[in-house]
Amino acid sequence: MRVFEVPCPDCSGAIEERHKPGMIEMGRWCPTRPKIKGHAGFRLNALVPQLANASWGKLAIEFVAVKDDPSLLQTFVNTILGQGWREEGEELDDAELANRREGFSLDLVPADVLVMTAGVDVQRDKVGGEILWESHLLKFTTFHRKFKHCTAIH
Repeated sequence: MRVFEVPCPDCSGAIEERHKPGMIEMGRWCPTRPKIKGHAGFRLNALVPQLANASWGKLAIEFVAVKDDPSLLQTFVNTILGQGWREEGEELDDAELANRREGFSLDLVPADVLVMTAGVDVQRDKVGGEILWESHLLKFTTFHRKFKHCTAIH
C-alpha cells in the first residue's frame, strides 16, 4: 500500500493522511483580512474532507492525469483546489469595474435567512450570476441571470 504525504509548512516533516482527522479536529478558522468586520468568507478545498474519494492519493493521481491538459487542469484547480484560474490575456481593471457597481439592499431578504451565497461567472462576452439564500427549512434562488455583452469597459 502506498502512503501519500505532504510536507509540514512549519518544519518540512512528512504529514501522512492518517493524521488528517486530528488536524481537522484541532484546526481553526483564521481570518486573513481581519480589518473586514461583520462578515467572513472561507475557502475549503478537497484535500481536507475525510471522504474516500478525497483521499490525498486519489487526488494526486487525478492531478497527474490532468496536469498537462490546460482545460482539465483548470477544472481540477477550480473544483478540487478551490482556487481561481488565470490565463494570459485581457483582464478587467478592478477600479473601473468597481465604479460600475450598483447598490444592493438586504431589505428584500426574509428575516429568517441564515445564509446567503453569491456566485458570478465572468466570461469574455457575458456575466452570469446567482444569489441563493437559505433559512432553517427552505432554500431559494433569489436571482439568476445572464448578461450578454456587458463585460466591455467603456
